[in-house]
Formats: sequence, structure tokens, C-alpha cells
Amino acid sequence: MTYSELTSKLVLLEKQTGLYLSDPCVDLENAGSNPSDAKLFDVALCAAEFRAGEAGYDIHKLLLQLTN
Repeated sequence: MTYSELTSKLVLLEKQTGLYLSDPCVDLENAGSNPSDAKLFDVALCAAEFRAGEAGYDIHKLLLQLTN
């Protein structure tokens, strides 16, 4: 999965759950200068894991529900 695909799924989950999961501006800031797609993916997933966990959700389970 690419960073773009992940953020699309996170936005969809936000609409379904009302959670705050995705913030591309924060991802760019956290990934540093000249980030790769893989680095952006990693920081976005880590941030989404934290945000979902704070609300009592497991981001991995939420993402799996989208594919099933």
C-alpha cells in the first residue's frame, strides 16, 4: 500500500467513525526533508495508530474492516 492509498483509507475511516486519523501536513513535517513514500507511510500509520488508540480503537482492525 502506498502513502496515498493509506491516507485515502484513513479519510474513509474518519468519515465512518468520526475519528481524527489523517493529517498530511503533520505527516510531511514528521517525515523530515525530502521524505520518501515509505517514510510518509510510516509516519502516517504511526500517527493513526496513536490517534485511534487514544480513542480506544485499533487502527489495524479498522483498516482490515475496509478490505473485508
